[in-house]
Amino acid sequence: MKDPAFLFYPSDFIIGVSELTMEERGQYITLLCMQHQKGHLSEKTCRILLGIESLDEIKDVFKKFVKDEDGNYYNRRLEIEMDKRAKSAEASRENGKK
Repeated sequence: MKDPAFLFYPSDFIIGVSELTMEERGQYITLLCMQHQKGHLSEKTCRILLGIESLDEIKDVFKKFVKDEDGNYYNRRLEIEMDKRAKSAEASRENGKK
């Protein structure tokens, strides 16, 4: 079953986006949400999702993403938080079986 949520730390977020415009912050959280739902994102998916022609238009947002070996984009911190949540949920399930 797909985890319907990820942990969100408002203080970390607001500090992390302090140099982004409000529009860029919206683009950033949109990409994070899509990554959570779909996994690593292709350039085309990012462009369509944000209604832009080139990733150069949002280069400050993309400083927060890295490319994987297939050329898709992802945010490392989100991957870490998703992994931690999955491990915690698994531990809870195992403890519940005892």
